[in-house]
Amino acid sequence: MTIFLTYNRTLTKRMKKPGTATSAENYTNESKIIKCYKRYAPLYDLLFGSVFQQGRRAIVKEMKAIDTKDVLEVGVGTGLMLPMYPQDVAVTGIDISKEMLDKAQEKVDRDCTATVSLMQVNGEQLPFPDNHFTCVTLPYTYSVTPGPFKLINEVRRVCKKDGFIIIANHFSGVRSPWAVFEKIVSPFATKIGFQSKFSYQTYVENLDWNVVKSYSCNLFGLSRIVVVRND
Repeated sequence: MTIFLTYNRTLTKRMKKPGTATSAENYTNESKIIKCYKRYAPLYDLLFGSVFQQGRRAIVKEMKAIDTKDVLEVGVGTGLMLPMYPQDVAVTGIDISKEMLDKAQEKVDRDCTATVSLMQVNGEQLPFPDNHFTCVTLPYTYSVTPGPFKLINEVRRVCKKDGFIIIANHFSGVRSPWAVFEKIVSPFATKIGFQSKFSYQTYVENLDWNVVKSYSCNLFGLSRIVVVRND
């Protein structure tokens, strides 16, 4: 097991073209996210570990089916998914929060058999060349970034042609028992950098990409797994 921990402390400020921002992109900003996860890093596993674990396991299952040996995990957080990766997979895990990465490093040191490299990076400005990773995973990251479309553009850029992008996320506009509670939980969700109103149609169906699989996961279908082939 090899561990590399790199903190890229110079994070480029988000740039936004006039007339291109969506409500989700306007909702939050980079500094707010960093402050939020600095506050919640010590409690994150307790609050969001078990409730979202089925989705994390589903991501790894889909990754194993692809039979890839290299993975970029965007939004690695406290590293809850890292111990699930097979020993023969090289994982690059990125996150914008140093405090979350510190927790992830503890799991790598204690629980991981895969080769893991952790980096403090803004997912909207990935420091990797084009066509670099066979598989990119986004565990509950898509709706907490200031610019979801910018994030996806970067993910598709660094993913190899015919590689795979695997997303676990909550989406609004999808039938599930949780849809009734979206308005109720929205005030709490905003406090943790989570966009509860995140349209499946806008952020999945309307994009020009090849969705090969989409299904619900977690308790009462709270989240969805979306598997995209990067054609």
